[in-house]
Amino acid sequence: MAASQATPIVVGGFLSLIVGVGGPPAYVWGFFTSGVFNIMVMFSLAELACVYPCAAGQIYWSGILSKTGHNRALSYACGWTCSFGWFLWFGGTTILVAEYICALVEIYRPESAFKMWQVYLVNVAVIIICFIWNAPLFKVFSKSATAVTYLFNLGALFIFIALLVKAAPKKSPRQVFVELINETGWSSDGFVFLIAAGPLTACLSAFDTATHLADEMPNPSRTVPIVMISSTLINLVTGFAMCMVQMFCTVNLQNFLDPIGKQPLIQLLHDSFESDALLIISCIILVIAGFCSATSVLITGSRSLWSFARLDGTPFSVWLGEIDSRYCLPMNALYTLTAATITITAVSMGSTTALNAILGGGGICIFISYIFPISQLVLVGRNVLPQNRRLNLGVVGAIFNWVSFFWIPFIVIVQCFPLYLPVTAGTMNYTLPIIGGVSLLGILNWLMHSKNLYKIPQWTIDGIPVEDSVIVSFEGVPSGSRKGDMDKEK
Repeated sequence: MAASQATPIVVGGFLSLIVGVGGPPAYVWGFFTSGVFNIMVMFSLAELACVYPCAAGQIYWSGILSKTGHNRALSYACGWTCSFGWFLWFGGTTILVAEYICALVEIYRPESAFKMWQVYLVNVAVIIICFIWNAPLFKVFSKSATAVTYLFNLGALFIFIALLVKAAPKKSPRQVFVELINETGWSSDGFVFLIAAGPLTACLSAFDTATHLADEMPNPSRTVPIVMISSTLINLVTGFAMCMVQMFCTVNLQNFLDPIGKQPLIQLLHDSFESDALLIISCIILVIAGFCSATSVLITGSRSLWSFARLDGTPFSVWLGEIDSRYCLPMNALYTLTAATITITAVSMGSTTALNAILGGGGICIFISYIFPISQLVLVGRNVLPQNRRLNLGVVGAIFNWVSFFWIPFIVIVQCFPLYLPVTAGTMNYTLPIIGGVSLLGILNWLMHSKNLYKIPQWTIDGIPVEDSVIVSFEGVPSGSRKGDMDKEK
């Protein structure tokens, strides 16, 4: 679950937004604003995870909460969107790691400016390494989860302190918190703030990461919500602090227009440190953290695809839903995601704009998948949840549900607008066509394959369907009282 701990590291990937699109105030307050609303989304999902801690996550919740008679279709739509989102997100993470590596090389060998096809080959190597960590070395990676968490936190702290000590001159508080920069062509500064804050929602998301691993952890009804809440709150605080430090320590804002290796964060470190040792150490931290995040995203994505395939939600569902007897892992899902990511990221050799649209669509797809169970909970009412559940937010939870119900579609729509006017081929926002393409493929698969086969996930406690067991009583699932779907496959 390293991906859920990476906010202070990955937020730097959005530094390009501050050049003309709101500037430092939009970056700092945009992260904070989106973070506050995202926390409400997280708590809404955490309550459901407390009651229904199964690997299918929101795919299951969307089906059992619906009382409209369309629960199969809603569960399928949620599963398709979620699975595609993790697939695209994995590609975005590996490309980011590849660009970090290439940028580090370019700093010390400027003559070796990487072409896009070379960055793509580095990306393929990153994908293969992540696959190896997911299969032959999975047990090693899973046992190193604590060490990875320390790496993220200590690495972010190192960069945090190094920037404060070395960067000079620093920007004034007014430049960081007040002076909005609007060079977008949009007349409204408020709207510019929103389109700058929209992409930053991806920095504090992926709340369902722990949920998709529920069948592989003890006492999931307690553990999953704890992981979701603690990681999100920690990331909000540390991510906000990192945003402020990055803005105060930005020495030359215009350098972000053409950053080293197309990575503004590397450019920021290069301009601020003026020290080869600090720069190399920081870049190594970013690369290692990126590898760990990408590996975690592949873990979650493969589990999500595996769970969805077992419900006949995908083509070749029988094959994708198998568990490898040697590794006791969903290897076919891993093979598929790895090959598909190598294929889709090949777009980087032709069009950077198209690549950014495809990869940016990953975070949006995952965020859209959250609206399915939350909207169903709002429509049917919170009384369907047992009162004696471990996490019961009461009236506050209802407020969070309603705010999330409006926030998710609002911020998704905002992210479909172009950043600059007038719109050209280079500034066009292709997110909406990507979402449309994902939706079209999902509809075709539903009509041709899943309409008559798809089934809502079934989850039981001691052989009793969870829908019945929670109505009678729910004290949380005792550790060791249930075997997950993956254990059954074993």
